[in-house]
Amino acid sequence: MGGFGSGRREYATTPTVEACYQLDADHLTNGVDHPGNAYATKRWDPPRHATVDLTVHFVGIDDADRVTHVRLEYTVDPPAQDRFEEEHPVPVEYTEPNFGGVRPWFRCPGIIDGETCHDRVRKLYLPPGGRYWLCRECYDLGYRSSRTSGNELERAEQRYRKAFAKADAENRRPHPNNAPYLPDRPKGMHQDTFADLVEEVREADREWGRRMNERVRDFLADTETGAEHAAGAFGYTDR
Repeated sequence: MGGFGSGRREYATTPTVEACYQLDADHLTNGVDHPGNAYATKRWDPPRHATVDLTVHFVGIDDADRVTHVRLEYTVDPPAQDRFEEEHPVPVEYTEPNFGGVRPWFRCPGIIDGETCHDRVRKLYLPPGGRYWLCRECYDLGYRSSRTSGNELERAEQRYRKAFAKADAENRRPHPNNAPYLPDRPKGMHQDTFADLVEEVREADREWGRRMNERVRDFLADTETGAEHAAGAFGYTDR
């Protein structure tokens, strides 16, 4: 591998953003003023593609006493491959929003065709089969919705997952057929707000159910037509 990436794959064969583990710089805000500290270890478990344990170390000090980069230490345990450990640094820089405070950003450490990416990004991704945390461009990640254009069932599923994550305390995104079937109310969220979000989840679930029924009806209709054509080809017909 040529550094943290060695050329891009064809778009249609690459994973989607939704299939990847994601590290959001916004979630590290509380640590940028504490160089040397370690961000609490984060763990991702199946049903995704692997179990991942990640620790983020805040390293270096700039002129404003903020960290200059993070060091990512992690283990990846794929279900059908050997477990491996990895470590690499990621530069961090900051902007000052109009509403005050500072916002950290990652500088992607990817190396594509011999050149460092260094794009300023909010999120880094670890896709199925990936080894390093890189930006969306380095991995050529697309969004699932853009690959399912015209597929109403897929869009309904994505609507459900997004509605569930918005309402859930742990930002989970289950399939409509999988548990949990109702989100857990986030701490501090008003009960009325939560009730409205739960209703959005239920409406998305109903929409997915309607689209699934349409898919089943279309499948059965196609199957019946195909059976009639096959019977006719062999001389069997009730007409």
